[in-house]
Parts: sequence; structure tokens; C-alpha cells
Amino acid sequence: MEKAIKTLALIIILSSPAAAQSSLGKLLKDVVNKETSDTTRQEGKKKYEDIITKNAITARGMIDIHKVKSTYYMEIPFSLLKKPMLLTGRVSEISSNREIIAGEMPSGPWMVEWDADEEKIYLLDADNRSIIDPRETIAIGFERNNLKPVMKTFPIRAVNSDSTAAVIDVSKFFCGEEKHLAPFPPSTPFDALFGISRQKGVFKADMSSLLGFKSFPTN
Repeated sequence: MEKAIKTLALIIILSSPAAAQSSLGKLLKDVVNKETSDTTRQEGKKKYEDIITKNAITARGMIDIHKVKSTYYMEIPFSLLKKPMLLTGRVSEISSNREIIAGEMPSGPWMVEWDADEEKIYLLDADNRSIIDPRETIAIGFERNNLKPVMKTFPIRAVNSDSTAAVIDVSKFFCGEEKHLAPFPPSTPFDALFGISRQKGVFKADMSSLLGFKSFPTN
């Protein structure tokens, strides 16, 4: 018998957005609009209206979310790049509560940041407990030795009309085998010590679906 689990995935910003990074947005817009013989690039990025069609179902907020048929897109504002956020999943309903109950977070939350280049949006693991005063003389060397690991990359599918946000496909991220959003509690070194035998769970994308989505103005 398969265990039925319904989870909520949340992205929470921890600081107020600054002014939009328009230079990156314009650069990406130019890449999309530029006539080039590079077919790979042409196939990777399209015009905004070709991705977010008039039939899209949209939730407006800090990060706009769109559903086009069975595909889910997020618009990542360039003003939110390098801003600390929390990424977490919470079980809302479950068929077997032996190890986790409704309302509980299996793991996390995770401190994350968005970053970008001309081709991709990067989700970074920002949970770095090492900090330094930026005025210190060793600050540059410190930063070079404490880079934020990349958790996930998303090809940029399009740039919005005013070049302030990039569109990415997040369907597989929120409905796939992602350890940071897994509904099953992870094993710990204490399991063997205390004789804990955890149920083995495998997320099955073909038996799962996204039931809804929301976006909020500031969180």
C-alpha cells in the first residue's frame, strides 16, 4: 500500500526587496530578442507571451506564479537576487502518521538565495554559519573560501515585458525527487544509537501532482 502524503512548499523572504537590477534584465532581454544563428539559445529562451500565454492562471505576489496547462512557472524578480529566504515543506495531510504527522516539517527550513547569469537562475544554499565583518582586510579571501553551494539550476525560459524578472519552469522542482522538499524525515546518526527503524519512502512523481498554488505580497 502506498503512503499518501500532501505537503505544502513555502518560500519566505527574510528581507525587503531593493531596487530592481535592471541591467541584468535588459541584458537577458537583449539575448532573447537578438537575431542569432545559435539554435540552442533560440530554443532555450522565448518571448514572454509565448511562455506565459493568455490562458495562464496566475497568482500575483512577491514572486508571481503561473500555471500553463500542466506546467508551473515562477517569475523571479532580479530585485530578489542574493536576498536571504527560507525554503521549507510542511505535511498537510497523511495516511500513515507513524513517523510524521500533519502540520510537521520533515526537515529544514533551508536558508536559500537566488542568483542568475545570462542563461540560468541558481538556487543557492545560503545556510553558511561563518560570517565576517565586510570591513575586515581578510573579507575578500573569506568570501572566496565560503561560496554558497548551488542546490538547483533553472534555465531561463523568458524575461518579462519590463525586464525586471526571469521566468523559470518549477514543475519538476515542486513535484519531483527533491531532498529539500521530501515529505519523509531524513535518517540521522542517532537512529542506530537508539534503535530507530525508519520507514523507507520513495517519492513517486508519476503518482503525485500539484493541487494548488498561492503567492503573497511580502511573504
